[in-house]
Amino acid sequence: MSFSKVQARSFRGGVGSFLVRAALAAVMVEAWCLPLSATALAQPATQPANQPTSTLQATPQATKSDIDFARSLSRVFRTVATKAEGSVVHITQLNKVPTYTRDVFGFPTRTGESRLTQTGLGSGFIVTDDGYILTNNHVVAGADALKVRLFDQQEFAARAVGRDPATDVAVVKIDAKGLRPLTFADSDAIDVGEWVVAIGSPRGLESSVTAGIVSAKGRAGIGLVDYEDFIQTDAAINPGNSGGPLLNLDAQVVGINSAIASRSGGSEGLSFAIPSKVVQYVMESIIKNGRVSRGWLGVSLAEQSATGDQGGAKRGVKIAEVPPDSPAAQAGLKEGDVILAYRGRPVDALDRLRTAIALTPPGTSVPVEFVRDGSKRNAELKVADQTTNMAKALGGIAVPEIGAIVKSVELDRRVARRIGLRDTKAVQVLDVTKGGRAERAGLIAGDYVVNLDGDAMRSADDLAKAAAKLDFSRSPRVDVLRESRGIWNQGTTSLDD
Repeated sequence: MSFSKVQARSFRGGVGSFLVRAALAAVMVEAWCLPLSATALAQPATQPANQPTSTLQATPQATKSDIDFARSLSRVFRTVATKAEGSVVHITQLNKVPTYTRDVFGFPTRTGESRLTQTGLGSGFIVTDDGYILTNNHVVAGADALKVRLFDQQEFAARAVGRDPATDVAVVKIDAKGLRPLTFADSDAIDVGEWVVAIGSPRGLESSVTAGIVSAKGRAGIGLVDYEDFIQTDAAINPGNSGGPLLNLDAQVVGINSAIASRSGGSEGLSFAIPSKVVQYVMESIIKNGRVSRGWLGVSLAEQSATGDQGGAKRGVKIAEVPPDSPAAQAGLKEGDVILAYRGRPVDALDRLRTAIALTPPGTSVPVEFVRDGSKRNAELKVADQTTNMAKALGGIAVPEIGAIVKSVELDRRVARRIGLRDTKAVQVLDVTKGGRAERAGLIAGDYVVNLDGDAMRSADDLAKAAAKLDFSRSPRVDVLRESRGIWNQGTTSLDD
């Protein structure tokens, strides 16, 4: 079967899972028939008197060794479930929903009050004994509140520490101690055909365990997230499993269950998990820095032709453009070079190379093998920070603590006077990081920050220095100006931890 088209649909207001609806190619099956002659139809077949009328063989019986083997495999699955299910959690997404009454004519009238209502369900798993939990970004995105229920039915209010829509990974925190965290395995070490186990809350049914095998690795180009390198499995995954762990037979996490391809809305044996190597990098970056730091080489990449565009090289990824002063240019790479290996791993697809570069910590020196003029060469590259270089391109500076790129500006004096500002100097937001504090606070590109935590912001440097000292657990306030069609509006928001 092949995908002719893949469409993503987010499950909200029911089971909060990430669902891929794929139009699967039809399979044509031919039926075989045995023609009967007219004579055979007219006359019954004769059997020798000493032959039985039935030619069916006796049903084969399973031997004791067969049954013992099956029981031993069953014990392995039971062991995985026993070890891991206490670390898997049920996540409920809550949103404020307005309440209504009916007027004297029977028409609905909003009361002005809102109540928290369940709008989505998902799964997650504990990664530290003090309450850090991993799940999917789409399980928690847009929630006004989160609730986590543990295996022992204890319930906790939870907060999203950080989200990364580019990989569909999120980190959630509850105030608890002495929890049982799961450990990670190297997702690169698992092979196609190996057994895996999934645990989660499909359709709200908590602690459901299913098993299958790894069907494929390195699935990309599906169109779910920016950086794709999925593990494909036939373990049964359904809406509500999102965010739960995919485990090896040692009960170690090899991935986070994230999506399915389905025509029915349920499991059809095509499930996708984010590999643990991606999950760990994103998790550690969020917990340590409050954001995801991504690597950057500064090159534009292109798929390599089947015949080989460079010296007959039939694999690898071609460099289409190398900007001056980029890390790639400084290492001596040129347009037309074909990258064969990155950090010691063979390069076989453009999407996988993009993901590998993005998951390289900025400042890391990495070996690269490439082909130029038919000969193999090697270079050492120092990976730069993606956000910092994007800020340079936009003419601003990055403020990683809040997840924004900003620049110093001067407002028109008449505008400043009209909205009651004494100073014309301000800071303009050029871009916000998906899932970062600025985006969560509602800031958008084009906004002007005039005050942060009680201090006037007169330059981008002022904002960067102030943000580095903030205690985000206090939810510092931000005064913002927003212009739309010549109308200026003022507002206040907060930067939550």
